[in-house]
Amino acid sequence: MVNKILRKINGATIFFVLVLAFDLTVFLMSHDGYYLSFVVETNYIFPVLLTLVGFFVLARRYKILKLYVICITIPVVLIVALLAATGDSYGTISSPAKNVTVTIEHRNATLGETNHFYDFYVHVPSLYPGLMRKVNKDTVYIMTRNTEGEDDLDVLGAGNAEWKDNKIIFHSAYEKAIEVDL
Repeated sequence: MVNKILRKINGATIFFVLVLAFDLTVFLMSHDGYYLSFVVETNYIFPVLLTLVGFFVLARRYKILKLYVICITIPVVLIVALLAATGDSYGTISSPAKNVTVTIEHRNATLGETNHFYDFYVHVPSLYPGLMRKVNKDTVYIMTRNTEGEDDLDVLGAGNAEWKDNKIIFHSAYEKAIEVDL
């Protein structure tokens, strides 16, 4: 029995298992507040497309009917399109000593007034390049009106961020000082 199973394992199966292991790792890391920068900054499109490629490799190897492949591909492509259309933007700031880098995830929604939303990630020095930790539990939000020509980072006051000890203080013209603990 085990011998039969081992004979069926091939490169396609191993590739698909590795893709699923990567997806599970990304999910478990995000549950603990840790993220990979290339995953977050692509709005999670990379893991979805990688999983789709793994599925195509597996479907070809095991000769899965084209109808099943099409039925799975269409919803995945729609999900990727939705993620791409509604994706967040990212900006990075560094401390004056260049020893701490913070990535700011920002987006806005306008309906009469504009609501600006921010999440903050500090880059963690580790063996894994691009590892980040989310530092705010709740999304920071600022409501503005008539901010023509200013982007989300200008509204936050990222240009005049003040670095003190283990925190950043953003001095926004539209909100009281916003403190983010690192």
